[in-house]
Amino acid sequence: MNPMVLIFHLSIIILWALSKRWIYFKKGAEFIETHPGLMQKSSFSGNTNVTAKQIKLLFPLMLLGGIAGMIMMWFMNFPTPQF
Repeated sequence: MNPMVLIFHLSIIILWALSKRWIYFKKGAEFIETHPGLMQKSSFSGNTNVTAKQIKLLFPLMLLGGIAGMIMMWFMNFPTPQF
């Protein structure tokens, strides 16, 4: 429960909230789409740019991965009760 660690995790949560706001409400997904090379996906025919719709669909999955990682960091280190 080090205060610096708590501030670090709080800053991550704030960045997640700000990125959600930027992507969905401030046209951040469209910004990423209009800047080729900023984010690309690989396919058999080569690298292609992602669309705003793909970003909006994949962002919750990436966010859930980060949340799952944070949950594991916080709760996997606690000792389990022995009955």
